[in-house]
Amino acid sequence: MKQAMIKKITMPLIKDICLMLSVALFLFIVFLLPLSIKEQLMLVYATPLSLGLFFTSFVHVDVMHFLGNLSFYLIFIFTIYMLAVSGKVKRDFYAMFFAAILLLPLVLSVLDIVVMITLNLGGGRTYGFSGIDSFFLGVLPYFAIANFKRAWPESNMQTGSYVFLFFVMGSIALLFNAGVLILLLPWIFFFIFLALFLKPKWGEMKKGFDFFKSKPNKVVVCILLLVLLVLGSEIYGLFPSVIVRGDTRVDILTHYLGLALGLFAGIFLSWHREKLLGIKK
Repeated sequence: MKQAMIKKITMPLIKDICLMLSVALFLFIVFLLPLSIKEQLMLVYATPLSLGLFFTSFVHVDVMHFLGNLSFYLIFIFTIYMLAVSGKVKRDFYAMFFAAILLLPLVLSVLDIVVMITLNLGGGRTYGFSGIDSFFLGVLPYFAIANFKRAWPESNMQTGSYVFLFFVMGSIALLFNAGVLILLLPWIFFFIFLALFLKPKWGEMKKGFDFFKSKPNKVVVCILLLVLLVLGSEIYGLFPSVIVRGDTRVDILTHYLGLALGLFAGIFLSWHREKLLGIKK
């Protein structure tokens, strides 16, 4: 009986780990391909209707580029999975995962082509997993909020989503010298919405350390700090302020597209979750 219970718990976990690591394995296999083959899998703006329309997101030439994107992926995907399990939203995780791997590469390529041609910048090529990494970063708040709902049902979860949104905007603003107003505005809104989100717990928080004796309070605070830490630290890797290094141009557009699509995907799924995932209210 005990062995059956252990097997019932561990087998789905092993399958999920294998699923997540299969993407890392595929990235590694593509990385080992000869350069001549990888060039055929890249998205070239002059001839976009090719295999590169899908496979360009999985191509890497430089070792550091590959290791960086692989590291981001592993950090994001396992953090999201942990939040999905604790928040009882594994079905949402599968939906986001398969959308990111099977649909997002095409969407990113099409949007990238449209912008590059519109701006008359379509003379080069683009490749790399950064856009998909950024998408996973964008959906991270969705799975954090799923945990908040379980721990603090009385809190406004929409307010919680704004906390993460303005934190992301403020972190990106720090990368660029865009003026004091643009720098301060997102952080002002971040602290306002953080205060509003924590408002139902102000009475408990005034008691000091007694606040942390409650398990739900510990869960929310730990997850909030974890997600803010991941968001803040990884944004500085995915969104470099210097996008031109020597003769190499970093196509940062796919980074922003992936992040925006991830944030929007979380909002869209929260609106239509029952219909899209077949969940009964």
